[in-house]
Amino acid sequence: MRASPLLYPLGLLAAAPAALAQATQIPFTGDAALDLRLVTFNIRYDTSNRDPGEQPWWETRCASNPAACRMPHIVHQLRHIINAAPNSASTLIGLQEAFANQITDVVLNLGKSWQYIGDGREGGNRGEHCPILYDADAVEVLHERTRWLSDTPEVSSSYRGIGPPRVVTIGVFRDLATGERFIHANTHLEAWDANARAAQIQIALSQISVVQAVWGGLPITLSGDFNTEPGHDAHLVLVDSGYMRELWDLAGSSRREGLTDGTWTTFSQGERAQRLDYIWLGVNGRSTWETRGYEIIDNVVDGVFISDHRAVVGDIRLSQA
Repeated sequence: MRASPLLYPLGLLAAAPAALAQATQIPFTGDAALDLRLVTFNIRYDTSNRDPGEQPWWETRCASNPAACRMPHIVHQLRHIINAAPNSASTLIGLQEAFANQITDVVLNLGKSWQYIGDGREGGNRGEHCPILYDADAVEVLHERTRWLSDTPEVSSSYRGIGPPRVVTIGVFRDLATGERFIHANTHLEAWDANARAAQIQIALSQISVVQAVWGGLPITLSGDFNTEPGHDAHLVLVDSGYMRELWDLAGSSRREGLTDGTWTTFSQGERAQRLDYIWLGVNGRSTWETRGYEIIDNVVDGVFISDHRAVVGDIRLSQA
């Protein structure tokens, strides 16, 4: 699909690092510390049927007025998040609701070394994606797969006919600076049915654990829009599984930076924000994850809602215990 032209600089948001917090995990046996910056961001699908207060993703008129569209703001916010990462940290970006043309726009504008993994939920390039964006100059992909959160994970399908198909994108990565390998996954769960969400996260965990078993118990991370608040359905299933811990909890209430009232805002001022978007760290890999920063980034830039969700940024370290 058509890619939008390269963009002009816009105002950037400050990204302050959060204080340190540490997760207790199985010791890591490597020699070098691996620093990662993880981002999860539902960028809102490209549509002409827009909600009140929603600006277009990109239109021809935006070539002369980039601020009138959402895409330039999203690209520059992501650029700033990448550039503000701690020294030596590799950045992985999990997007949700991204159509193929939106992924192309973002990847091309981030720079020539940026690539992505992940198929659309309708198969191939069709439908919304949950891509994982990465800098090929910083990490390489050793393995990648897209699986559907249904009873038939290897073919495009919805969970027992409830809602549209949902996917989890799973990648095995190697950090080029340290040589360390890890698994990162990204997903977007059902919007309306709580039972379906609970089942979908169990399927996602099963698919992630299969990859982890094949690759020798590598450390894992997960990002995604769960479409549910903490303590409910899919979130509760993941907490109770003991398989992962949420970065929000690991950071601690006194050590979180940025906004704290939620990640989904709609496109209207004054609506109650809900925390639906998460970053999780695995607890059963051969690793020790340290939580070094957590921040929710504002989604209003120059008076424009760049999405109905806010980006969540987490800084973590995989180091020798």
